[in-house]
Amino acid sequence: MSLALLTGRVEALVPGTYTAEAQGMMGPVPVTVTVTDREITMISVGPNRETPGVGAVAAPMTASRMVEEQSTAVDLVSGATLTSRAVVAAVEKALTAAGEDPKAWRRTVPIPTEIRKETRTVDLVVVGAGSAGMIAAVAAREAGLSVLVLEKADFSGGASGVCTGAFLVPDSHVQRELGILDDTPEKFERDLLTWGGASTDPVTVKLYSENAGLAVDWLIAHGVRFDTQSGLVRPQGSETPRELTLRGGCPEYAQRLRTLTGESGAEILTGTKVEGLRIENGRVAGVTAKNGRRGVEYEVSARAVLLATGGYGANRATIEEAVAASIDKNGKHPNEELLSAALYGGVVSADGDGLVLGAEAGAARDLGNAATVRWDGLEVLPGTGASLKRANQAVLPLGSILVNREGERVVNEAGPDDAILAAQHRAGGSLFLVMDEGAFGSFAAALKGRGLTRETLDGWIRANEAKTAPSNAESTISEEGASNGVAGSVATATAPTATEAAPAVSESAFAPLIVRGTTLEEAARRAGVDPETLAETAARYNGFVLNGKDDDFGRPASAMTSPLSLSGLVYILEEKPRYATTQGGLIANGRLQAITPEGAPIEGLWVAGEVARGALGQAAVPGTNLGWAATSGLTAGAVIADTLKREAAKNTAAVTTGGANAASGADTADTEAPSAPANSVKLPESEPLPVTGPTPASALDRHDANPAEGPSARDAALDGSR
Repeated sequence: MSLALLTGRVEALVPGTYTAEAQGMMGPVPVTVTVTDREITMISVGPNRETPGVGAVAAPMTASRMVEEQSTAVDLVSGATLTSRAVVAAVEKALTAAGEDPKAWRRTVPIPTEIRKETRTVDLVVVGAGSAGMIAAVAAREAGLSVLVLEKADFSGGASGVCTGAFLVPDSHVQRELGILDDTPEKFERDLLTWGGASTDPVTVKLYSENAGLAVDWLIAHGVRFDTQSGLVRPQGSETPRELTLRGGCPEYAQRLRTLTGESGAEILTGTKVEGLRIENGRVAGVTAKNGRRGVEYEVSARAVLLATGGYGANRATIEEAVAASIDKNGKHPNEELLSAALYGGVVSADGDGLVLGAEAGAARDLGNAATVRWDGLEVLPGTGASLKRANQAVLPLGSILVNREGERVVNEAGPDDAILAAQHRAGGSLFLVMDEGAFGSFAAALKGRGLTRETLDGWIRANEAKTAPSNAESTISEEGASNGVAGSVATATAPTATEAAPAVSESAFAPLIVRGTTLEEAARRAGVDPETLAETAARYNGFVLNGKDDDFGRPASAMTSPLSLSGLVYILEEKPRYATTQGGLIANGRLQAITPEGAPIEGLWVAGEVARGALGQAAVPGTNLGWAATSGLTAGAVIADTLKREAAKNTAAVTTGGANAASGADTADTEAPSAPANSVKLPESEPLPVTGPTPASALDRHDANPAEGPSARDAALDGSR
């Protein structure tokens, strides 16, 4: 039944098709709305720059809900509320253009009054459908277990859908194919211990280092692609090239894992929040969960529970607790002092619920590693930061410098991240990247992820210019717009009868500090940087470029190949501290089983991914988080399958031989495990465990190769070693 009939309204919409847009997370989100005189018949979402795998998924989902419910007051898609709000705002503007007050369409969607109870029984229930959870589910299914995955967000993927795409591939087949033949688990272990510092757990570090290459091989054998054309990168602080980028980035990676999970036969229930653990006789024996939108409560009995819930970065209270714990454990450090005010660039679902669930079973936790702060954050929304790491790397050798608000250079821009972060801390929490026109073009072209493009940057620049223009002196930011990220939009209409489009709504969107000027001084004034000092700084830096030597901070000549040109446009962008992932979490043993504060393993409970503390310590070297998630997920799936099979075999042996043993007085022995194949997970505390999946024939991208030429000598040698 249409809304007009339900409410008794006599006003009717003007039938037709209407378009509008509203500001989302990363830019305008356009919609096309088709209506009859009484109802919405279709809503389609147009091209946008929302985060692939997150906002880009949420937008059509929100549109579908509005058509289904004939209301704009639908549940926002959990994990992507900003994009959902943008779709709702755009649709309401389209309805306004169709001649209807949008308030009439905010009918409350009834919540199911009757809660239906369902029971499930599986071998393994995985809490969280990020990369660690999905990989564990596939591995467990391949080992013969029945698996149920519960995800509180309305879509799977977790942090794996919004990462930068860097992946560490030590001791893997693809690393050897790319010419690095001398990397070993021992080298990787040393690097992890060095990166992570004293807070690194040597047991889980060994587990990660010994199985990281196997996990990469497993992923490639299961269809995950790496950008081998770009080659390996040497991570900062390591002598070995082992960083490789996922081909298609994290959106493609997350989608491949979704496909794998579905094909494996594991069941995923999204929009379903686990509310508690079921504990029987001291053993974790399942979970209770609820899907409020569907009106279903689940009682899940399971032989094993894997917590793969991600971190706690979106929970400011837990972050503050972690900061205090880190200072108490490691002493004061700029990282911790900046963390409290740092921008958050992770997923909103990372609220630490895994810590709460673990506590129910008495699991120990250590938040003393907190989170690693980086200096290269762009504040895309209040408190929300996107990474500029790759763009900064691209622009570094060109006409660009970092300055403080006084216009002074304060650091070697090509130096270690820790040194730049410390300089940022001394500068009051912000550094300003000054670029000439050529450098800015390279900067914009290098942006990847989070929907950042040259068009996005140009839009923010225009928004900042409009805010300072005299004609906009009376423009204000509404409270709703500031909190919701709902910005200016335009609605137009095409209909069988002549109608006028609704007037443009003049609202102001949040924009980060990014400005341009026809001169260096003009750009400096717009950015709030001292123009006279900046002019002196630029002239001095250009002298260093000409002489090939930075007398102030030692920036190498290779990182300043071009002077800062002052003859064209100049751009200035503010960079702030940011963090995306957390390092503290539940403490696990070498089999990834959660343990009590006394060190006893908790029967039936395992952890994987970001919720597990230990392997990374204080490190956040690019690629370690994705690598740890994959490795721990694969390991957990294999360990759990092995454990349950051993338990089943032991119980069977006890039943079948109990009488005979009792009569003879013989002891009941554990059933011997079969010998493990070469491609097996290695555990610090026991023998290797088998992992299903062939070694990939080749991980190299061969689309540019000439098949007629045949394999190279190196390829042939590698083929012979498999």
